[in-house]
This record gives sequence, C-alpha cells and structure tokens, in this order.
Amino acid sequence: MLKLGKVQILGNELDRLKVDVCSLSEVRWEGQGHFTTLQGHTVAYSGNEKQGQHGVAVWMHKRATGTMTGYEPICERIISVRLNAKQRKITLVQVYAPTTAATEVETEHFYEQLSRTLRNVNKGGMTFVIGDFNAKLGSDVSLSTGSFGLGITNEAGERLKDFCIEHELMAANTFFKQHPRWLYKWMSPDGQFRNQTDYSWSTLEIMYGISNCKTYPGANCDSDHNLLVASIKIQFNFQRKNMLAKKLNLEELHGHVAAE
Repeated sequence: MLKLGKVQILGNELDRLKVDVCSLSEVRWEGQGHFTTLQGHTVAYSGNEKQGQHGVAVWMHKRATGTMTGYEPICERIISVRLNAKQRKITLVQVYAPTTAATEVETEHFYEQLSRTLRNVNKGGMTFVIGDFNAKLGSDVSLSTGSFGLGITNEAGERLKDFCIEHELMAANTFFKQHPRWLYKWMSPDGQFRNQTDYSWSTLEIMYGISNCKTYPGANCDSDHNLLVASIKIQFNFQRKNMLAKKLNLEELHGHVAAE
C-alpha cells in the first residue's frame, strides 16, 4: 500500500466488485489513525512507528462508512473496528500474524494480544476475525474448519485451529466447496506454488448467514495475494452523524496515499 496510487486502485476495484468492507494486511504504513479518500471511502489503520513493515487496516465503502462507530488500533498486527447493524453490533478484528520464520516469543505475543482483544469484544454482537494468519489449515477436518481447505496443515495451522476452537470461531472459506482456483490466496511469482493462508473466521451462528466465501484471482488490486470475499446479508444501521467524519491530514501519511 506504499505504492503511488495504490489506495485509489484498491478503491476502484472494491467498488466494482460491490465490496462494502475490506480488511487489509501488511499495509506498511506508519502510525495509527483514519482518513477519508477523495472517493469518499474511509480507512482506519494501525501500523509501526516507522513505515515499511507489518500494518493492518480496514477499508469501508462510502455507502457503509456511516455505520462505523469506532475503532481500536491494538498494534501493528491487530486492529478492531466496530460497526452498527440493525440486528446486532458487529466487531471486525483484522490481523496480520507473524510468519513461520518469526520466533516463538513473537508468535506467542501475537496470540496473547489477539486473545485479549477477543475477550474484550461485546459477546452479544457479531464477531469476525479476518486476515493473513500465515498458516495452512489444509483439508483435514476439525471443530473449527470444514473439509474444503487447500493443501496440508502445517504447524502454524495446527496452532491456529486450537486457538479458534478455544474462542469458538470457524473458518468460512474452508466450509464451502470451491474450485481450487477460488481457494488459494497467494501464488509464487513463477506460478508453481499456491497457498491458502488468509481466512475469515466467525462464530457458528454467524456461519449460517454466510452464503459464500471464496477468492477472486482476477481482482486487479496489484498484489500477490488474491482478494478473499465472504458474502453475508447484514442490515447496517447508519448514524445521523458519523463519529469518524473528521478527515486526517493526508500529509501526515508521508506519501502513503499520494493518489489522494
């Protein structure tokens, strides 16, 4: 997301695909905050003190921006966004987990932070945990996954399964039978390797409201990761005055949204 014009490219493609809310991993922006693009969309983000590493964000289409009641930037790997729906309140937790090359201390710290975040979520609402977990769930069936995953479970995947069983979360994109083309999230530059490391998690009762969850390899987002889209019917409850209406000084992003 540091590339010139990347925010505008993303906004145009998500608008074309009729996506209301999009979670982003590894945006590599510095600091924490939110801003409104010239297209009218809202982006809340949480990054490092210096740009170039990690970072997470949640993009909201202008037709849904008025439903955002607040957000909490936990760290450069976790951000929590609150949305107002007519049925129940929604909490969307976007994550970017450490890779398998990270130390055990780094990985343990990440999951401890994510556990605290989920414990603080309003249990009467709907919770979604979305992002790049850098883990392979594979096609093995467990209490937290279906049987339509891609590839073979690795050690990070086993840990992720145990974590989601503990927090009663289920992976939407491994519950729907899809062509392999709509399963992989990342493809190597030479096209030889394809991995499924990004997942959309929710509670079991919410799973029944999700009609589909698959990747869009043809989405033009200028990324080596494919767009993962879950379809769910939600009636948003718009606020008369959006608490996030104030625009961030774009100069503070130091060129992050130069297209704006």
